[in-house]
Amino acid sequence: KEHMSRQIDLFETHIKYAKDDNATIIVHTRDADDETLSIIKNNSKNNDTRFLIHCFTGNLKFAKSLLDLGCYISFSGIITFKNTIELQDVVKYVPIDRMLIETDSPYLSPNPYRGKKNSPENVIYVAQKVSKLKNISLDEVGIKTSENFFKAFNI
Repeated sequence: KEHMSRQIDLFETHIKYAKDDNATIIVHTRDADDETLSIIKNNSKNNDTRFLIHCFTGNLKFAKSLLDLGCYISFSGIITFKNTIELQDVVKYVPIDRMLIETDSPYLSPNPYRGKKNSPENVIYVAQKVSKLKNISLDEVGIKTSENFFKAFNI
């Protein structure tokens, strides 16, 4: 509980500095859906703050709430694992114009390299899985997620 309170204080400080610099806030959240949503909601009232949820592993309800707040959601190699059906359903739901893909190198190598050291070139396996799950072309995944990167980071 005391660690959570400290993390919340630091997160809110991080958001303050990001707002001052018009920077995108990258969020990695685990086992704190309600707290994360509350903080993002309190800090995105004027749509003046961009949030990217990194390495998303949450459920559909959490994803819907984040999307309602204007967040971008990024998926890693975890979506290629056989036992992540619920997360794959989230990928199907998240609009391609709010999605990014990543490797989270050197961790979370996608299939067929699960358990090995991950590297940036493995993002293709994440893109292929998104393509398959959303029934869109691999080119579209690459183009849209690249466009989203530039929008998310205001580049």
